[in-house]
Amino acid sequence: MNLFSTWKTFIVLKYKMAFEYKGAFWAATFSQVLWYGVDFLLMWVLVSRFKTLAGWSADEIIFLYSIHLITYAAAGTFFFNSCISLSGRVQSGAFDDSLMVPLHPLLYEVMSNYNTDYIRHICLAVIVFIVSLVRLDLAFNPLKIVLLILFLIGGTLIQAGALLIFSAPNFWIIRGDKLLDLFYYETITFIRYPISIYPVVLQGILTFVLPYSFINFYPAGYFLGKNDFTIFHPSLQYLTPLVGCIVFAFGVFFWNRGLKKYQSTGS
Repeated sequence: MNLFSTWKTFIVLKYKMAFEYKGAFWAATFSQVLWYGVDFLLMWVLVSRFKTLAGWSADEIIFLYSIHLITYAAAGTFFFNSCISLSGRVQSGAFDDSLMVPLHPLLYEVMSNYNTDYIRHICLAVIVFIVSLVRLDLAFNPLKIVLLILFLIGGTLIQAGALLIFSAPNFWIIRGDKLLDLFYYETITFIRYPISIYPVVLQGILTFVLPYSFINFYPAGYFLGKNDFTIFHPSLQYLTPLVGCIVFAFGVFFWNRGLKKYQSTGS
């Protein structure tokens, strides 16, 4: 209960800070909504021009992308700030602050670096997700609702686990943030579109090496009744929660291994 109260206090303080300058907050909100709104629109227009992309319609691809954005925003709310700034704080010695509190460093990192900005991403993505559901006329029964929740949780865990895995090398190497850029932010852009449009080798990488396709492609395939899995078995559609738990558990393990290698700058 004390831990929950502490976390609640951190979150409340973060939102108070965010609303301290209301003009800046709403300007940033408008900017982000405009950015992602244009992104969704351009994607929809692009695919609509060609009617379909590997058998996926524009609305189906928007549905696919909205799942990615919801899970990314949920993971980023808790892990973005701590992971993206880890390189600089390790080099400057500022990370020492996380070692001086009576909490596990990773837990303190998550609590103290809560990001209020991603609430905008979540709201926009949920709206687009609902609109795409209506346009696609998808029917949901209780089983599908439960699976949707599990898929979103699993996708969020994959996103969070990847952030931890590719930020952890900052404990060992200088400027390890480039690994996060390359293996997460650059690579994950591939799942904006169905992975079935890519060569089989890349599909394999996005399924078994960097399993980002489990975030949205396989879950979306289940709800849309897709059967474009190339050489892969349709049962992969149901594995997102399991893959999420594995990736996140490995991310926490790898981050903790890196923590053991941390040496303060002494400053």
